[in-house]
Amino acid sequence: MSNHASGQAPSGVAPKVGYVRFWNMASVKGSPLVLRKANSPAEADNLILANPYRYAGYSPLPVAKYQLGIFKQNEPRPLKIIDLDLKPNAFFSIVVSPFSTEVLDDTIDSSATTGIVTIRNFFPGVTVAALSGADTLVAALPYGQRHVSTGLPLSRIPVTFRARLPDGSLTESTQEVDLVTSKRATVLIIPDSYGLFRVRIIADGKKD
Repeated sequence: MSNHASGQAPSGVAPKVGYVRFWNMASVKGSPLVLRKANSPAEADNLILANPYRYAGYSPLPVAKYQLGIFKQNEPRPLKIIDLDLKPNAFFSIVVSPFSTEVLDDTIDSSATTGIVTIRNFFPGVTVAALSGADTLVAALPYGQRHVSTGLPLSRIPVTFRARLPDGSLTESTQEVDLVTSKRATVLIIPDSYGLFRVRIIADGKKD
């Protein structure tokens, strides 16, 4: 077995790693999910655990070609099997959403001269609009869907998010999306622990 596949490096050599974050956005009241090697038993060590509606940062993993399973905690059968070729200093997001599971390469192109913002709506029963100045980034983003805006300036961009909540009330929040620190960002629209509308902005392709 190669050193990469075993997650080990020769003595005196720092192991090469890539970075993976795992978000469990299938249901706000869902079960914890774990990421581990696809054929491993339920009692095996988990690579990453994802609690519902938590947005953890990137975890370092040894460089390797992985076949990974997404499992409910302590259950032996995977909900989904994915392949991941993790290279040195690469960044990936694995996102379990209400209607799909995505494996996204967040690695930043160092030569890029514009930014990318991905807006994800995980607020059940709510459709969201996002506007930046006179520009509409997305007019109506349904629950469980994402919208990717490209070609944005590498600056701090104010974005206003508007929605009608399930009780019929209107809500609005203006947030600054920082495309200076990182050229990519994800915006999460989620209910907080009180069920209130919240906007969370997370840098992509960047260690915490």
